[in-house]
Formats: sequence, structure tokens, C-alpha cells
Amino acid sequence: MQIIIQGHGMELTPALKTYAQKKFTKLTQYFENIPKVEILLDARNSEDLNRSQVAEATVWLAGKKVVRASEAGQDMYAAIDLVFDEISRQVKKHKEKHRQARRREGSKIKEATHATQLSSAPAAASEPVIVNVKSFADKIMRDNEAVEEFKIAHQDFLMYRSADSKAVSIVCLKNKKPEVLAPKRLKSLSPEQAQAELEKGKSHFYTFKNSSTNETNLIYKRNSGNYGLIEPSL
Repeated sequence: MQIIIQGHGMELTPALKTYAQKKFTKLTQYFENIPKVEILLDARNSEDLNRSQVAEATVWLAGKKVVRASEAGQDMYAAIDLVFDEISRQVKKHKEKHRQARRREGSKIKEATHATQLSSAPAAASEPVIVNVKSFADKIMRDNEAVEEFKIAHQDFLMYRSADSKAVSIVCLKNKKPEVLAPKRLKSLSPEQAQAELEKGKSHFYTFKNSSTNETNLIYKRNSGNYGLIEPSL
């Protein structure tokens, strides 16, 4: 903070200058960002001795705000005290307004962010939907290899293309043991029709011949409540 002190109609003694400087340095207790302070100590010819010693102060605050005050006293020290008290009052008032403005701005940002999150959040589906998932084995395997892969994967099932039968096969638990199922004579259905068939039965997945691609597909119930659709990729 730069403090400029000038005297008019009087001798600006080092003691008086130091007193004014120390006094106004305390303004940073109320507002930290004060670039500049100008103080004019003016001794005027006045019949009223109580108003002959005048201290004027101009303070520049961050945010292009300027506060000013002028006070008179019996002596210059008293005038400095009075003008400092008035300037302090104005600085505190400005700080409170600044704080309230920041709070309002912060509230607006929070409200805008919340509104954006709500608008961008996916709407909850009123009915389960079918989601394509990439759970088909990424390589052709022999049936015994698929069983071992199934044990390692800790999945409910493993869908793969068998090197032994050349068909799309599935490994799943049957009587608590991994077993290879080679779907045969599958119904030709759309995924939506297969979903309806799955809902009718007790199994957690259903295999069918996709009526659009003529490929063996598997549909199953996901934890989210939607349905996963697996199609061969090899």
C-alpha cells in the first residue's frame, strides 16, 4: 500500500507524518487490497480553533472504488484520528458489500451448475431398454479352453465361437458346474421379442436367432434393470 502524505499551511514534521502513516496502515485490517492512500494535512486560518486543523484522506480500493473523508480537530493529531475513523467506517461498509456481492455471485454459479447438471443428466427410463454389450469372447476357443476361461472370468456365462463345433456356444453354471451349451433350433426373434421370452422364463439369459442378422444372440438382465444384448463378433 502506497501512502502519500502532504502538508498545507503548516510544517509537516517527521513525527506527524509517521503518526499518520502508522494510523492508515491499519486499514489493511479491514480490507487487504488498498493500492494507494493520499492524506492532506491542512492548517487553515479559522476563528473556530476546533476546526482549524483539517485532515483529508482519499483511499483507492480494489475494484475501482474510491472513498474520501475530511475531518477537523483542535490539533492535527485529533484531525487524523477523526478522518481515520470515518475512512475506516467507509472501508468496512465497502468490504461488506463486496462480500455480499461475492456470495450472490457464488450462489448464481452454484444454481447455474446445478441447472446444467440437471439438464445434462440422462432422463430415467420409464421402461427397461436393451443395451448392446461387448461380452463375446474375442477369440475362437475349444470348449475346454472356454470352460477354463469361464472359471477365471467369474461371469454368469461366457459366449464364444467354438473351434470344436464351429458354432456359437455358451458356458454357464449348471448344477453348480461349468457346462458348455451349444444352442440349437433357436427361435428367430427380434431382440424385443427375445426380451419378452426372457421375462416369461426363470433363466437369467435367453439365446435366440436374431431375425435381422440371422446370428445367434444372447439377451440377459443387467443389474441396472435394463437388458444386455450380446452378438457374435467373430
